[in-house]
Amino acid sequence: MFSRLAELPMAFSISLFFVVGAIFGSFANVIILRWPKGMSVVKPRSHCSQCSTPIRWQDNIPIFSWFILRGRCRSCKAKFSFRYPLVEMLTGLLFAL
Repeated sequence: MFSRLAELPMAFSISLFFVVGAIFGSFANVIILRWPKGMSVVKPRSHCSQCSTPIRWQDNIPIFSWFILRGRCRSCKAKFSFRYPLVEMLTGLLFAL
């Protein structure tokens, strides 16, 4: 598998690793938030902590969704922490490196 990655252009490979890392970072955010509280990391789906509205799939895209929604819930406009895109970006960068 890794030998095939060596055949891809370097920029594509780095981008691919960044995207995969951002996805892992998104899951890391779920773990960071829920595990200390003794909650499941699988269920319920991601939701706003203020209004409990489930986060739509298109609002759950790592990094981009936070900026598109300006860090707020689509339903109640409650603020989401900047920690979410920060963890996603850092994890993406670590994977890319």
